[in-house]
Amino acid sequence: MFRQVRGATMAARQFEVIRPRNARTHLRRAIVFDADDTLWSTEWLYDQALEECQKLVESTGLNGRMWKKRYLEHDKRNVATFGFKKERFSTSVVSAYVEMAEESGEGIDATIMSQLQRSASMVFKRKAPLLPGVSETLRALRADYQLVLMTKGDPSVQMKRIQDAGFLQAFDAVVIVDEKDTATYRRMCRTLGIRPKESWTVGNNVASDITPALPLGMHGVWIDAHVWEYERNRQNAIPERIIRLRSLRQLLPVIARNVKEQSAPGLS
Repeated sequence: MFRQVRGATMAARQFEVIRPRNARTHLRRAIVFDADDTLWSTEWLYDQALEECQKLVESTGLNGRMWKKRYLEHDKRNVATFGFKKERFSTSVVSAYVEMAEESGEGIDATIMSQLQRSASMVFKRKAPLLPGVSETLRALRADYQLVLMTKGDPSVQMKRIQDAGFLQAFDAVVIVDEKDTATYRRMCRTLGIRPKESWTVGNNVASDITPALPLGMHGVWIDAHVWEYERNRQNAIPERIIRLRSLRQLLPVIARNVKEQSAPGLS
């Protein structure tokens, strides 16, 4: 079982730490993983839901491609209101339809609205499949590192995905935040007793998962996979010190090589 050991807000910001009862708190080296599209694949869930929603919109005679463009615009704006809560997705899907329906003069179909909300909600009910190499990578790293899952996702959704993946006992801590910046990473390291310069951060989003941890001396590994458009627009030039991988399966040899280099004569 997981137990919440610290849930607090700092300047109205979310910072919640959940630990399993068998957490190995004595370990000072850590691997901090992002969740969505780093450990499990979620983008296809959104793509599938959007495809279903687009067909519903088109069934009313509206332009499906235009609706999808409007949805993206609404979704970016709604981050300010909903953050990363699951309600943002369905709200953006429906509000884009309502806007177009009103502009068309045809009026809003309550049945279509209900069907859009139902299709959007399936993103959070369907199981997100693990990406290749995740289970074996976590098992191998547990021997020497505290394993941390740090996510900006909706807490209820992320805990469901952890349970679906069978990872309740794989991580020593789950950290749920509303933003990943240097202050958040610093607080996480202090709260969990992590030594930043001996630890790693791994994720598919450079701007959110990697760059903020670098000033603390953490090693950064970018899994070059799908990134949500809102986050992609925040992604600038890739710092040279970030290691770029195509798959999580490549992580173990990278960390092993770094450890060997650091322990070489003259570097210790």
